[in-house]
Amino acid sequence: MKVFYKENGLLQKYGLDKFNFEHLLDSAMDLKLDLRKKFLISKALSYIDIEKKETSLNISSSDVEASIKLEELKHSVITSHIHALFEVKDLFSKLKSSTSAKDIAVYSNNIRRISLLQKSIYSQYNYIIREHPDAKNKEEVAYKLANGVNKH
Repeated sequence: MKVFYKENGLLQKYGLDKFNFEHLLDSAMDLKLDLRKKFLISKALSYIDIEKKETSLNISSSDVEASIKLEELKHSVITSHIHALFEVKDLFSKLKSSTSAKDIAVYSNNIRRISLLQKSIYSQYNYIIREHPDAKNKEEVAYKLANGVNKH
């Protein structure tokens, strides 16, 4: 109907507000209709509301996937931090219980694992910062992620 009015130059005469689907459906609901037609009109109105919400939120599936991926990356970094903290705790408990200087070989193994975890965590931070450059301050993102360990 809109095409017909446009082709015949009648849009200026009647105005675009006549073609507002929500208004048309609301005025159709005021008519005396049977139950089936009222159901279909109310269903159409609910679809219009859903579409309005989706367009107002403007969330695409790629945004949702990126958000999920970021949360998984944060979880991975936090898990790595926890493993590193357990290694440090293990090292300190060995240092505390040790009385001999010969136990250095055991300490070096813990220190090596801590170093590997530190490099892994650093590369994970860099990856997160590269993948999500929209953060205002990259150091702030890394700081927030590091503080996430304290909360968990």
